[in-house]
Amino acid sequence: MTPASIRKGFALPMTIIAVAGLTLLLIGLLTVLTLERKTARSYSDSARAELALESGLAIALGKLGEIARRDDSLVFRLDDPATPTVPSTERPLGYREQFFTYGATFGKDLGNPSRFSWTAVPLFSGSDPSTISPPVPGDTASPPSTPSLLAGLADYSGEAIQIGRLNQHDQSIPRAKWVDVPSTDPKGYTMRYSYWIEDLSGRIDGTKAGAEPRTLGKTTAELPLFSFFGETPGPQQDTLVSRRSDLRTPASVRQLLGMEPSKLIEPYIDYSHSPAAVPAAKLVPAGFGYKDAGQPARDINEFVSDSNIAGLADYIAENLPDFDDRKGAFRQDHDYVKTLAASIIDYADTDSNPTAGTGYRGIDSFPFVNKIYDRYEWLNPSPTATNVQIRMDTYVEFWNPSNKPANGQARFQIINPVKAKISTLGDLPFSPANPIYTIGALSIAPNQHRVVNIGGRVYTFPKGAFSTATVELTSSTETNGISDANYSLLWRDSSAVPFQEIDTAFGGSQRQFNTLTTSSTKKWKGAGSPNLNTDASQYGDPRASMYIAEFHYSNTYTTNAAWGGRVLKTTGPSGARDGFVSRWNDRGSNTSPGVAAGNESFTPGPTGILNASGTLTRPYPAAQPDRAPAVISNSGRYESIGELGNIFDPAQWANAALPSSTPDRISGGGITLAIGRPEYHAFDQEGRRAAQLLDLFSAQPTLPGTPARPININTASPEVLRSLMAGITLGDDPLLNGTLPPKAAKTGDLFARYVSAHRNISPLRGPSDLNLLRPLKELAPAAQVQRNHSSPSDDTYFGSHNIYPAASRPADAAPDPGKGGSTTESPVWSDAGREELLRKTLDLVSFTSKSFRIVAAGEVRSASGELLGRKNREYHYTIEPERDANGLVVAGGKLTITKHYERDL
Repeated sequence: MTPASIRKGFALPMTIIAVAGLTLLLIGLLTVLTLERKTARSYSDSARAELALESGLAIALGKLGEIARRDDSLVFRLDDPATPTVPSTERPLGYREQFFTYGATFGKDLGNPSRFSWTAVPLFSGSDPSTISPPVPGDTASPPSTPSLLAGLADYSGEAIQIGRLNQHDQSIPRAKWVDVPSTDPKGYTMRYSYWIEDLSGRIDGTKAGAEPRTLGKTTAELPLFSFFGETPGPQQDTLVSRRSDLRTPASVRQLLGMEPSKLIEPYIDYSHSPAAVPAAKLVPAGFGYKDAGQPARDINEFVSDSNIAGLADYIAENLPDFDDRKGAFRQDHDYVKTLAASIIDYADTDSNPTAGTGYRGIDSFPFVNKIYDRYEWLNPSPTATNVQIRMDTYVEFWNPSNKPANGQARFQIINPVKAKISTLGDLPFSPANPIYTIGALSIAPNQHRVVNIGGRVYTFPKGAFSTATVELTSSTETNGISDANYSLLWRDSSAVPFQEIDTAFGGSQRQFNTLTTSSTKKWKGAGSPNLNTDASQYGDPRASMYIAEFHYSNTYTTNAAWGGRVLKTTGPSGARDGFVSRWNDRGSNTSPGVAAGNESFTPGPTGILNASGTLTRPYPAAQPDRAPAVISNSGRYESIGELGNIFDPAQWANAALPSSTPDRISGGGITLAIGRPEYHAFDQEGRRAAQLLDLFSAQPTLPGTPARPININTASPEVLRSLMAGITLGDDPLLNGTLPPKAAKTGDLFARYVSAHRNISPLRGPSDLNLLRPLKELAPAAQVQRNHSSPSDDTYFGSHNIYPAASRPADAAPDPGKGGSTTESPVWSDAGREELLRKTLDLVSFTSKSFRIVAAGEVRSASGELLGRKNREYHYTIEPERDANGLVVAGGKLTITKHYERDL
């Protein structure tokens, strides 16, 4: 083989190898170029998805800005049906509930700018704002009636749930629709975003919870955390409180508690609270037709410190022009709203003097007349005497129905039309007929009945011609009794102020006719109680004596005196009146009844009944200060607006609790403003409900330090709602003295159910709506006022004894002595105790929010629909408007948007 042939033979393989190498190089180059193009395209797709996500986040933050820049907006949620379409085990976030969050603003109607309505702003993508209520008061075009948000959302709620279901098959971004981002890409790429928002104010503020004892209910720093883990405080709560500085997110509780316990609380606690530099002022809520809606609620303590009756009454009347309709047949020469305003001031001011003026008088810690008897005694029964001498002593039982001592000076005037009828001389008046007695120092303990002989006078009459030693005590103007008799009690708590009238009987204080004989030298003529005829809606309440246009019935001394305790009547001038006991509608007055005198020769002494020899025969019952029916603060200020439930209501109706009630001048007493219990039927209309005063006033001062965020009751989960009830100590009524368990008992579970049922038809608009919470079946508009308020076991949440565990449930009603019941029964649930639960809940809740969790996604798809890129992310934000020094939003001010947390999903 020649060298040339060898070279030729070698060249061919080398050529083939070289060609193969070039081919491989070309293939490698093409592969690299392809991978680079794919990487670049993937990067572009990822960037597009990120851009879409950022677009969705910007839209979400924009919607939240509409809500957060106003303090009179609402944030609420609608819960899933009982059986969700997608079970929780198949959701990416597993334990997350399915629900829809909305914001709502009040203003000009979207479809008719001449009207005002609520507009819902869905806080999830793919849905537009919608009008959710009919027109409500706010302009002259509004209808004369006052439809509320309740009716509007009842019609809208079904549609809202349907909107949320449009994307039911995409659970990565729960309950939201994809929204395309406008694009000019010639290759037909589609970019789109989706978002879903949760209100973090519906969670417990973990940065403060458990920092304060569960006492007054003034801050959510009192909320315990144990209710998520069990019935009693345990190590989990101790750990979360003691190690709170180590926690930054809900997920971080896992490092302290472990995975399983953390699942019980992680969805319901938040650590991203970022309070505003200036706390928000409480505003008068929108949607009720209040004149000052959107303006700061007035500080009730300013009215108290200034004793500003006119300003307080005008403020109520301007915002609740129909409130005066509550008065029924209240005295025309008295002003109902000013009378309430005077009692609102007297409740809290530091003295015990009445705030009084023309047409009004407030109720303070001072005494009232509970019984009055005059004793007439013939001093010289000898037939040979030239004159007839009669001594009249007046015994008055003063009752201090309040929970505070009454210490002061009193003046008591007896208005006495009694005449002595002596044979041919005719009717001779006692002169002076209306003596005034001064009691220099009168001290009465809380809920004590004190009997005082205020003084006596000897009256001398000419003997005249008569055949028997008798004198008739009579009145020439009366036929059935001396009903034009009366009394007037004036009071002051110190000598530095003038006396003011605090008690009189508007209809008079009837006395019996009688005959005074030489053989029976003493006769008693008296009115044994304030107005007490339960058939006429009179309840023996001396606070109402000034208004009821019917006299106090005269009473037989031996059977009806009942000295030293609660009124008890058995007979009267028109016949038997068995069972007349003071069963007040709002309860608390059924303390021990007084003791009977026994016979005409027995007299009431300082500590009990004295016989003819002056020996004590029957002591008076002991005072029961913890069961005082009238609650007075006298602390100088209101600690809670809920204390307004203690204010005496002088309204006069045949029976305010019944639908058929009519105004009635001879009715009254026994009720206070219904705040924390069902409203009386006669007043249960928007604009007349007492609970609406909760919307108009503020009492809570700004707390020092960083405030704990209140719970948005419109978005809180059942578990969080239950925690609002857990551990509350109720001490205003001895029957309910104890601590409420968080669950397994009715209190917390029913609260969660009632709130959820209510807001699925209507969000709660303001504090007064708490007083309306009742089961779902009661929420239909037709049923709003068709309730039997005469029963203490009706279905409202606050004030119903049925919400308490059976072992600690208060009594429903007092036994009726007229129907065979005992007259010494234990007292039923007091009014103050009945309303305590609402008072300890009011300041823990809000109705709007500034803190939110946003779950957002962005994706890009090809023209054929192929998914090319997707981003999922979770954010926690606080959005605060700019505020002035008073906590009011600065119009047009900037929003401060703070991001607390971000993570990819």
